Amino acid sequence: MRRFTRLTNGFSKKIQNHIHAISLHFMYYNFARIHKSLRVTPAMAAGVSDHVWSLEEIAALVPEPASTARSLQEASGGRSLIGHTLSGSMPRAPREGEERMRAYQNNQNLDDLCQQRDHAKQEVERLKAELKLAEAEVTRLDEEVSQLEQRV
Repeated sequence: MRRFTRLTNGFSKKIQNHIHAISLHFMYYNFARIHKSLRVTPAMAAGVSDHVWSLEEIAALVPEPASTARSLQEASGGRSLIGHTLSGSMPRAPREGEERMRAYQNNQNLDDLCQQRDHAKQEVERLKAELKLAEAEVTRLDEEVSQLEQRV
């Protein structure tokens, strides 16, 4: 990336701008750019995304700057025009990308819970089989004890 060099006017003068530029680059590289060797995006190949993201979807993930939110709140007489106040008393509506990521995380959590449930079911079945073997052993030992008692 040319942002790491100072040979052009495109270099980052502030670390925050540099962080944002790198983040945007990696988001585009992994979610929007179709790679020739994979024939899909790396995010789709990894199962993180189910489609190629457009630049509009990536831009929708960017939060609104605090200065814009503050000026809108001042213009509205203290009432927020963007769905939330600066104090955070009213949550803002989630954006499309956030909803998709939250749905993905919920699916991952659901998959994890299903795997844990399946593992627990297998463990229960194993313990039931072990219990049956132990009960059979107890029955056999009871019969041996009764035979020994009859001899004495």
